[in-house]
Amino acid sequence: MSALLNDFLKSGKKILDDTKTPAIKKEKSKPVAALGTPTDADPHKVFIKRTIQERPKKKDVVEEFERFIKAAEVI
Repeated sequence: MSALLNDFLKSGKKILDDTKTPAIKKEKSKPVAALGTPTDADPHKVFIKRTIQERPKKKDVVEEFERFIKAAEVI
């Protein structure tokens, strides 16, 4: 073998042998937990993550704000 081929094989890169083999499928990430099971202790972070991913209706967002306000008034 030539020195160029040996250097290529030692670099750890692979040559595509068969172009008809199907691509390796990546697994999808798991969805975020439901409303009742927050994964973070900070309610603001939980609310922001859920709002970005689920895109709730305005009515649901307002209800969530009301719950935050009531919880803050109790403390």
